[in-house]
Amino acid sequence: RELLRHIMTLAPVSISDELASQFKAASEGLKSNVGHWFHVHIQDEDVRIVKSHEGSGNLASDYQTMANSASDDEAAYFIIRVGKASHWLIVTYVPESVGVKEKMVYASAKGALKDKLGHQYFEDDVHATEKADLSYDTYKGAKNPADSRSEFEKQHAEVLQQEEEARKEASSAHVTSVEGIGGYHSVNVPLSEDAKRDINKLKSSEINFLALTMADDKSSIHSSGAKSVSGSISKEIHSTEPRFYLYTPSGKSTVFIYCCPEKSAPKSRMVYSTSKNSVGDAIAKLGINLAPKRIEITDPQEVDDELKSAHTVSSGKVGNVSAKMSGMNLGGMGRPMGMTGRMGPGAAEVPEMGGQVNAAKTSRVETAHPIYSLINQGKPGEGSTHKKKIVIPPRAAYYG
Repeated sequence: RELLRHIMTLAPVSISDELASQFKAASEGLKSNVGHWFHVHIQDEDVRIVKSHEGSGNLASDYQTMANSASDDEAAYFIIRVGKASHWLIVTYVPESVGVKEKMVYASAKGALKDKLGHQYFEDDVHATEKADLSYDTYKGAKNPADSRSEFEKQHAEVLQQEEEARKEASSAHVTSVEGIGGYHSVNVPLSEDAKRDINKLKSSEINFLALTMADDKSSIHSSGAKSVSGSISKEIHSTEPRFYLYTPSGKSTVFIYCCPEKSAPKSRMVYSTSKNSVGDAIAKLGINLAPKRIEITDPQEVDDELKSAHTVSSGKVGNVSAKMSGMNLGGMGRPMGMTGRMGPGAAEVPEMGGQVNAAKTSRVETAHPIYSLINQGKPGEGSTHKKKIVIPPRAAYYG
């Protein structure tokens, strides 16, 4: 009720001509340095200058001088230039000891003060209730708050920023790019002539190992090591920098390898990651018989095991598992949604789905549970004579 009474009795304030003219001169740079300030208070509904200081150019020193002019028990405004002539700060200083009406007057009059002097000049405003709040250190702390993030969070944010910069650089450095998943771009980086030359050597079996490196300006892919290697190739993989590699084991198809060490710079990781698909496709267009599985590793020591896996798939050994499984008297079964090709005993051959890899998937579906054998009752390899059958398991299947 008391607060409402004070609000109802508040009279509009006016800004003195002296304050308006001096502030205009200072804000237009006619007579002003950084640190120029005005100590202003409200008297008889009139905003007047108590004291002013032209500023020495040392903001910290002038700010402290301004703070020292404040009274322990008298409200005031402090207007100080903190940057260019058009960059000012307004501090509303209202000690706890002043009355409720005076607090309301200063809170409501600040808008009128800015209207008169010009809102465009004030980049920020501060409210203080104690003289300690008027210190320059308090102002700087409020303007540049302490970073409360952990060291890990700071490093993570830095990595994200570097990756974003690399993504923008990669997208702008090349004319051709393809929209990828989640808004990321796959950048088409062309192969240089020396890279094409060594790839043809690999194709003609003059060499069996080739390292490919991104140019410094990210404009092309170059050859950085063409040779014939016997035994493990882990020692040929760079341990700190991303690279692309091609390796052709004896009698087998060529494997595309992308190694991105964890120690490498985030920017390099992003550039290589966004171009790996286009590089692999460009190599395939040169007539290289690439293995279906492309290898991605972060540690050179992983490459040998990954190579075994890649050539196990491409050599058809997984498909043989399906062939062996087809010898079991499971009968044919209907084709699962999304699958093509024959199912049942002959499931090792699934040409529509890309060969042996999908044969393994077929065998896993086919042998998931013996009850599938009941779905089709025709001869081995034949489909059901009915379009649709429903198998109801016996009661004992669920109750002991």
